[in-house]
Amino acid sequence: MADKSRPRRGSMGFSPRKRALRKFGTIQAWPENNESDVRVLGFAGWKAGMTHVLMRDTNQNSTSAGQEIRKAVTVVEAPPM
Repeated sequence: MADKSRPRRGSMGFSPRKRALRKFGTIQAWPENNESDVRVLGFAGWKAGMTHVLMRDTNQNSTSAGQEIRKAVTVVEAPPM
């Protein structure tokens, strides 16, 4: 007989597990618009990948203050505006 107790395969936070209807998402939050000030309210972009950068730690309370550290960054690709 097969054992019925097993760990769950996947998170319930990603339920239902099915293919998306579209390749692109929707913008659900939008800032308030005043006609007096003209500015960019938002732009579409998508995650193209991740990389790392070497930067100097500017936090004075850190144990590595003033030293060069490595941070993970996200590359966002956007069409020309």
